[in-house]
Amino acid sequence: GGENSGKSNCIGGRVEAYDYMKFDQLGADSGIQTQVILHGRFHELRQALRQCSQEIQVKDTVMSDLEKVREKHLFKNPKVEDELGKRISGTLDAAKLEMMSLLRLQKQLEAQLQEQFNLARIIVTQQAHLGVEISIGDKTVKLSKPYGAGSFVYTLDGIQFRPGETKIPRKK
Repeated sequence: GGENSGKSNCIGGRVEAYDYMKFDQLGADSGIQTQVILHGRFHELRQALRQCSQEIQVKDTVMSDLEKVREKHLFKNPKVEDELGKRISGTLDAAKLEMMSLLRLQKQLEAQLQEQFNLARIIVTQQAHLGVEISIGDKTVKLSKPYGAGSFVYTLDGIQFRPGETKIPRKK
């Protein structure tokens, strides 16, 4: 794709990219097989987000268990700040810091995934023809009709066409 009108036609074959592609024409009336694939970072980011969420759950369970041990220990020895009590408190403080770090990472990954949703698109300034196969991330659609100017974008429900959206997305 590109910004130069008349120089960004994809007629037949297979084209792959990372974030977005822009074409004047996509496919042809003749029905020649045309595949357009945007890989994006969906899989990688979702996997990292899943792993982070699992670590948060584990850390939450550990912190809850430590709180129970500390309460039980303090109940038995309310006036004594002994070595075990100090160790339990120190471990709990460290776990809280790790939890805060994990929660920050989770927010960063969510923001990166949202940015990927915003970037990933196939832009057509004139026409996308019947039969073109479009893949974005883990979603694929074969066009059952021609489409005019607009963008094919990734959504959780599948690939959606947004008429009139022909601007190249900008990273935030």
